[in-house]
Amino acid sequence: MSVERPVEWRLWHAWRSRGDVAALDACRRRLASAGIVLADATSSADAQALKLHGIELLEFAQRDRERLIDLRDVAAEQHWAERVDPRAWAFMADGDAVFGIPIVIHRANCLWSSRSLADQLPPADGLLHWLHMASHHVTFPLVVGRDPWRIGVIFEMLLAAAGGDAYQRLLTTPQPADDRVELLRPILSQMSQLREFVDERLLELSWSEALSHVADDGAGAMVMGDWAASSGLCELTLVDLGPRYRTNVHVVDFFTPVGANGEEALRRVAGLLADPTFQSELAGLKGARPAVYLGRPDDSHEASVPSFVFDQCCALDVKQSVLPLIAEHFLERRAVDESAVRIGLALSKR
Repeated sequence: MSVERPVEWRLWHAWRSRGDVAALDACRRRLASAGIVLADATSSADAQALKLHGIELLEFAQRDRERLIDLRDVAAEQHWAERVDPRAWAFMADGDAVFGIPIVIHRANCLWSSRSLADQLPPADGLLHWLHMASHHVTFPLVVGRDPWRIGVIFEMLLAAAGGDAYQRLLTTPQPADDRVELLRPILSQMSQLREFVDERLLELSWSEALSHVADDGAGAMVMGDWAASSGLCELTLVDLGPRYRTNVHVVDFFTPVGANGEEALRRVAGLLADPTFQSELAGLKGARPAVYLGRPDDSHEASVPSFVFDQCCALDVKQSVLPLIAEHFLERRAVDESAVRIGLALSKR
């Protein structure tokens, strides 16, 4: 049964990729079936919901809690505590209150190559090993852009491969700066080695342009999230880098209701978007995983750590100060010890 007349629900987001657009279209169709029009907000102030990452949701709650809408009644009715993936639920539950509608969970640390190149190479033991092998076929097999976040995904891929303990100690638990420097040195040393595989001519390409170049021209490989799977590039394939690289660096997306939402309309929106069957459809369109399941999620079979680049583990101001330093180290070929000290100090200022 739909509401009596169409109700507009305005969402503020930055979803622009092919998979993003397809997912938004699916959400529009889903909500339209209940008489709700999903519209793009003109600003965050005009929005009835914000597309946020985990830390963004937590910091919004600390800064502007009165604007958030408590979804505890919806969560109880729909058994979110049992059905929502724990990686998402950790950001949503605040005492008895529940904030945000979980949408999908992405993996940020994937290596994508053209099928033509990947099929020529034997199994690899890590990113550097794969690039060494690929360099016999492509002179500069690593495609990277200058955007700090695109270099950051390489950094967190290497850090996750060093083990969940090292990842958590560097990014999520209190540590003396000197201890962080020691953890950073081997990661930054690997990044310095990776720099020599980079095709300088492609540094200015956008991530979608670079991905097309990799797929269509067989121009090496690119580190990018699982959302690349929704790019429509048929020649693109995911590279298995071996057991150490199978830890997921996860990214949780939320549509977070704020301000004035009609209670009945909001209840319908939350129920429709968090429905486990629809979540599976969304995940397929985005190249991701559902955030809500029919039963209790079981992720015990895989290791997973929260993304630093996509706001899942560090305060936003810390990330904003650290990412440019990581990019400088990589692009400008900075000395490992110098960069380790600079980044270690920046991470310790929290």
